[in-house]
Amino acid sequence: MRLTPPSLTKIPLFWWGKGWGHKPGRNKTHFLFREQWKAKSRRKIEDYEQTLPKGVTVEDPNKFVVDAMREELSPIRTAEELKEFPWPFSNRPIKGFAGDPKYNETPALVYHRYRKLLDPINQPLVFTNTVIEGDQELPESVNHLMVGDIDIDDQFIDLLARRLDWCKTSDSTMRKLPINREYPYLDQRPPRVWGIPPNRQELNYLRTLYDSTQLLSSKQFGFVDISKISYPYCVVPFNRDNRLVVFDLDTDFITVANSGNRLPLFSTTPLATIDKPLASINPLNWTTCFDEKNVYPTDYEFKLPDNHNIQTIYFTHNQLLNLNDTYFVGRAINYCYGYATAQARLMAANNDIQHYKDLADPVPVQCVFINPNGFTLGFMCYQLNTTSFDSPLKNQVWFKTGITDLADIQKHLLAFHVNGFVEPITKTMKTFINS
Repeated sequence: MRLTPPSLTKIPLFWWGKGWGHKPGRNKTHFLFREQWKAKSRRKIEDYEQTLPKGVTVEDPNKFVVDAMREELSPIRTAEELKEFPWPFSNRPIKGFAGDPKYNETPALVYHRYRKLLDPINQPLVFTNTVIEGDQELPESVNHLMVGDIDIDDQFIDLLARRLDWCKTSDSTMRKLPINREYPYLDQRPPRVWGIPPNRQELNYLRTLYDSTQLLSSKQFGFVDISKISYPYCVVPFNRDNRLVVFDLDTDFITVANSGNRLPLFSTTPLATIDKPLASINPLNWTTCFDEKNVYPTDYEFKLPDNHNIQTIYFTHNQLLNLNDTYFVGRAINYCYGYATAQARLMAANNDIQHYKDLADPVPVQCVFINPNGFTLGFMCYQLNTTSFDSPLKNQVWFKTGITDLADIQKHLLAFHVNGFVEPITKTMKTFINS
């Protein structure tokens, strides 16, 4: 006999992260990984017998480790010997203050990827002496590469969409994600979620797009000699108004091309920028772009492969919250200016930070950045015409943001990838004769 009314058993309940309804199924994905780890741990390691030469004895390696630990942890130490040991045997220096091995007596104004600017676009424009040539518009040389006989079929776009969706949900190394409580359920403990952190989602997203661009370029135009450098080291110093300025340009990866296939100039009339005014940041000052620190990198050596130039810079937002496309544009301007300046100094073999002048041979660079809010992509073209902060000649920038359509994204990436290798009008590979 049933004592409970049927209507009471069908009352919808609220389940965290699932909404109203019946009890949802449990996510057992991590149990599968655990069983795989257990199965691998039960594998037996095969033993191979070896014949030792004459006069050779076998020593237990643990004996050396134990003896070293006993000597290291011996309580019989003099005061002078204890100074050589780290805390708690000696005074531990406070990070960022005097006594820190990375502490510098001369403070510097440091720009890094975690810096959030008050005026995200105008502040970088003023410091880098740059004017905007195209807002939501790229140079003509790049636009010509995106039109014409570029065939991207629907089957390829569908495969790319599934791969990108996999990049945002999981990969081969999932881990426990932080427990995030959301209003109005702050008193409830949400369940543990397995997945990948946001910064790795964006990096996987960009690398997948880069791989698909390589496939398309090989199909459309043939082999393109471009190399990828992951996590390049680039620290660029400047001296302005008797203040040391350091650009700590930590990025995800860049691409470099042979000097024979260097990027063409985005603008052949840089002198036209003399009559264009800079943006106004009143009442702010150019120093508000930076953090004043005594701890900053001092290794200013920038290296590239011989006879290679920077093609494109790729970077993610790296978990800075509440940012829109304007913040990414400002950061891309600083990144392009820093990398272009480092390349100009490397080409001139002149690393003297006191020397600033107009460049007889401008340096063009490209930049691709991602906005995690919707995973939209932005593209930028930057041309370094001068390294002087007070020159009437100015640098030039073009950018385009908020692109969501995969076919459109792929055309932009393909144009950036083959720029310098393909003739914009005829869509044919350039031929170079080595002398």
